[in-house]
Amino acid sequence: MVFKNQKMTFLAIRLPMLGVVLILVLFIAVFPVHAVGYLPVFGGPTYTPGEGGYLGTSGIASNGFALGNTNKYDSSGNLLGKCAVRWDASGAAAVELAGLSGFTESRVSAINDAGTMVGSVGKYDAAQNYAYRPVRWDASGTIIAELGNLGTDANGSASCSVISINGAGTMVGYGKKYDVDHNDLGYRAICWNASDTTAVELADSTSFARGINNEGTITGSIGSRAVRWDASGAVTELGTIAQQSTACAYGINDAGMIQGTANVVSASKISLGQRVVRWDASGAAAELGHLGTMSNGFTVCMPEGINAAGTAIGYVNKFDDSHDFLGIRAVRWDASETAAVELEILGTTSYGYSTSVARAINDSGIIVGEVQTFDSSDNGLGDHAVYWKDDGTVVDLNTLIDPTSGWTLTMAMSISETGWIVGLGTYDPDGAGGQDAYDRLFLMQVPEPSTMVLLLGGLLGMFFLRRWCS
Repeated sequence: MVFKNQKMTFLAIRLPMLGVVLILVLFIAVFPVHAVGYLPVFGGPTYTPGEGGYLGTSGIASNGFALGNTNKYDSSGNLLGKCAVRWDASGAAAVELAGLSGFTESRVSAINDAGTMVGSVGKYDAAQNYAYRPVRWDASGTIIAELGNLGTDANGSASCSVISINGAGTMVGYGKKYDVDHNDLGYRAICWNASDTTAVELADSTSFARGINNEGTITGSIGSRAVRWDASGAVTELGTIAQQSTACAYGINDAGMIQGTANVVSASKISLGQRVVRWDASGAAAELGHLGTMSNGFTVCMPEGINAAGTAIGYVNKFDDSHDFLGIRAVRWDASETAAVELEILGTTSYGYSTSVARAINDSGIIVGEVQTFDSSDNGLGDHAVYWKDDGTVVDLNTLIDPTSGWTLTMAMSISETGWIVGLGTYDPDGAGGQDAYDRLFLMQVPEPSTMVLLLGGLLGMFFLRRWCS
């Protein structure tokens, strides 16, 4: 009885405390921890009039650091070309990724979990333009390897791009093919193995490779048809949807689910626009939904990504019941459904117009992109970078940062599995009356509320278990 009474006394004391803790957990679930303080913004490379520098264009998020593509200028304001850069949250200056011989332009397109980066570099020699060459950088960005091509024209120029890389380091893309007499035979889908730099042609006709998963399955197109190649190089034509004319496969997850596009036509061969298509692991096609069409059935839908669960994202034209155009909307297509789920926006004009774009999704279901904003007089105030929670509600990233920081975050382009976001913003380093604001890439990390709740719940559970057993 003494033992029982001791436990009853413990409960009498701890139950009110437990109630407070549960309220705290609920509060954190609804109002994430970052709501009580500003999140830091880690800027990419800078630009200063009279000194030169970089103006951002696009970026890729990794776990703790960022990759970006910029326009580089000299001190006189002359454009020196495009430049791929790398920076992180340490505050150190951004560094350019290594180039090839001669004056070069560079662009990074993808990175894998090992930190290997791929992209393309413009190659020049004695003022001769050798066009863009596919390249691979090591995790430091200081060691570059030029990947093979499928021949050159009579001037020695080749044009190839590497688009994607998987965890094993296998890379895919496309490039021009030339015969021994340097005749242009058109574009070919290409694969490069991690162990060497040789270009492996995937199809002996016009073709493009767009994506690859960790199983080695490659997506793309041959002619007007969407296809996939397995790890051995065997090709399979993917299924079609009603009224399809042409199609291409893009993103693929490790389960073999593929997202892509198909152009559709009427019975009289009049274009009805573009639809998003999802192919399952068997290759069967499903047309994904949209948000209305013009009166003749025309609309345009654009895919942007698919995660491990099969949730796909993108953006589509929106029309009302009278077929009036209301702008572009960010949407999500759940793995087991085909209906387009419109993601929340930050308001519309008085007649319902707005624009939002979903650009990337991670495996936790967090989506990033941008949403247009308006004042009460229907004047456009520009885009704001946002993320959408897994329930589709929107968070303006500008509400999470210090309003005196000089930043207006306008576009979120990429998100890592650990919540690091890369995007583009306007940055004013010295406030009104000084240097004009300029386009600058940014990096920031958004804590995921569900993760914080689970962590707190685990810690509290350990606390009460220890108390109970003591």
